[in-house]
Amino acid sequence: MSPRVSFNLTWFTKTLKIRLLIGLLIAALAIALSLRWIVFSKSKNGDETVNSATALSVRSINPEQREFSLGLKANGTVEIWQEVIVATEISGSSVTKVLHHVGDHVKKGQLLLVFDDKSLLLEIEQTRAELEQARLSLRDAELKSRAVKQVKETGALSELKIAELAMGEKTSRVRMAAAKAKLDLQLLRLKNTKVVAAEEGVITQQNVKLGSVPSLGADLFHMILKGQLEWLAVIPSEELKEIKPGVTVLLSAAGLPDVRGTVRSISPEVDSKTRQATVFVDMPVLFSNGYRPGMFVQGEFQLGMKLSLAVPSGAVCSKNGFQHVYRLDKYRGDIAKVTELQVSIGRQSGNYQEIKSGINAGDDIVATGACFLADGDSVNVVEP
Repeated sequence: MSPRVSFNLTWFTKTLKIRLLIGLLIAALAIALSLRWIVFSKSKNGDETVNSATALSVRSINPEQREFSLGLKANGTVEIWQEVIVATEISGSSVTKVLHHVGDHVKKGQLLLVFDDKSLLLEIEQTRAELEQARLSLRDAELKSRAVKQVKETGALSELKIAELAMGEKTSRVRMAAAKAKLDLQLLRLKNTKVVAAEEGVITQQNVKLGSVPSLGADLFHMILKGQLEWLAVIPSEELKEIKPGVTVLLSAAGLPDVRGTVRSISPEVDSKTRQATVFVDMPVLFSNGYRPGMFVQGEFQLGMKLSLAVPSGAVCSKNGFQHVYRLDKYRGDIAKVTELQVSIGRQSGNYQEIKSGINAGDDIVATGACFLADGDSVNVVEP
């Protein structure tokens, strides 16, 4: 019996050792898993604490409907509305006075320039003497003609003599008419020695100096009629349907006050190369506003109002030529993740930017400081 008992004790001892070893392994594994969970939980809580402490504080807003003006922007050049040319109507006389120069605003009928009239006055005196002589000759011829009529029946004068006297009367009458016409022409030339403004306007060009002798028809001055300018806007042909005569245009140039113009007419032709047409806009301003012919000016055609989604301007950030806003997602208390959204922007009204596409009305959007964020950042959402 003794050997059998010894065998059982040995087997039992080995089995117990194995079971103890397995138990120790299981206990060690359980402890390791517990420690790992504790460390992970502490790490997670620590990260949340750090994120909450260091995250950028932002305010949340929802896009809202706002009213924006419908406008079409264009570029163009300021031109002269209508040009007035003042030309000389006499020849052979020198300029003795120039009373106005480039930049002067003159009224209709205002004296601009005076030509020398001394020689012309002498010619007029001579012609008046010729006219008086012709008048006396005519009177003498008329007296002779009446006398001929009285003696014609008596036969005292030949038919030839009677014809000569009648012809003399006609000749005297023609000479008197010629002298009168010559005097009228010289008086007109005398009047033209004083050059006046035919219309109100602003002088833009002066082609005459003291002492010069301009030829007949030479340009003396160029003027802008009433000082009025016009803006020639270049518009793509597909946009012309929106523009009608009478539409208001807001014009602006660097360093000058904005002015309002009115569409006067639209060119009936479209350039076959550029596919653009010219729109003529009246500018009811004078040079005192600073606008000059030849200036490049930007304009916006005022075409009405519309409702659009809008966000504060600070909610929009421009990156690499594109505009973005940041939507708040995955809230965990006051902490949220931001998602970068590319948007299409329109007009600006005050501190609000029109958003044409890219967001919805119910989105939670970061209100300001968008350019300090990146896609996926955690932020601390605060009350407005």
